Amino acid sequence: MEDLVAKRLLIIRNELRLSQREMATIVGVSHSAWQKMEAGGSVPSGQTLQKVADQGFSPTWVLTGEGGMRLRDASFEISQAEPGRLESVSQWVAIPHLDVVASAGGGAAETDGHVIEPIMFPAQLLKALGLKPGKTDFINAKGDSMEPTIGDGNLLLIDRSIEGQIEDDAIYIIASPHSIYVKRLFCKLDGDLIVKSDNPRYPEQTYSVEAAANLNIIGRVRWVAKSV
Repeated sequence: MEDLVAKRLLIIRNELRLSQREMATIVGVSHSAWQKMEAGGSVPSGQTLQKVADQGFSPTWVLTGEGGMRLRDASFEISQAEPGRLESVSQWVAIPHLDVVASAGGGAAETDGHVIEPIMFPAQLLKALGLKPGKTDFINAKGDSMEPTIGDGNLLLIDRSIEGQIEDDAIYIIASPHSIYVKRLFCKLDGDLIVKSDNPRYPEQTYSVEAAANLNIIGRVRWVAKSV
């Protein structure tokens, strides 16, 4: 996937007749970050895709190759969007960005939950992930316990439609009375639940069947936006 995305990013840069350094400045990343994306070493974040759209190019086309390369109307502003609304012009979905921080470390208590602003996300990618508008939110991570998968400040796309279903070796958001955590979960054959950090410096925890039943698992992390 990364190689195909990289080729489409190169096409866009050539269309704009820009150098790699000039393109990096326009989309708000470092020169080396753009070079890495164009070489297939990483995929663009949601913020980078927004900047690409500002230049008149479809984020859906960048990520999937589907639809037209250019937006028919690149003047659509995020501030005009309503959460869960699908824009027929750009084929983006406005997903709420909540004022919630999930701890990837010792715990975080920022759990206000009000919407900071909606973030535009490609509808085609949302569909490919099996997600639906109205059941997804963006929140931020805090700490280093989930590195290298999730870093401090990374933006997380959360699926709230899990209805208690836990998939082995997937990352979830767990709420306690005082904190919200992001952790990887493993289900043992005896029903116990292992709560693990990707960073080996943090010890794993095991919950019995009874204790696991009391965990408030509020959603699954399905997509991570990273700055490079």
